[in-house]
Amino acid sequence: MARYRTIDIRIWMDAKFMSLDEGSQLLFIYLLTCPQVNQIGTIPMSPSVLAAYLNKPVETVSERLRNLSDMGLIRGCLLYTSPSPRD
Repeated sequence: MARYRTIDIRIWMDAKFMSLDEGSQLLFIYLLTCPQVNQIGTIPMSPSVLAAYLNKPVETVSERLRNLSDMGLIRGCLLYTSPSPRD
């Protein structure tokens, strides 16, 4: 498990990311940096398990995941991360 994850600062200039509500933006950043992310950038958990980690209703997490999917951001998560020598 990596101790550090790098997020490219261009995320704040990305039209798709900036059009999301704050909750969806925060979820996206969590998905990029959470301890459950493996080396290839996948998170092997269901929305209900993710909701439990975040202490949020599963409906809220599912809606935000749909927002990210509809914007094409979930498949593009690796765009804003880069390997770090500290990993």
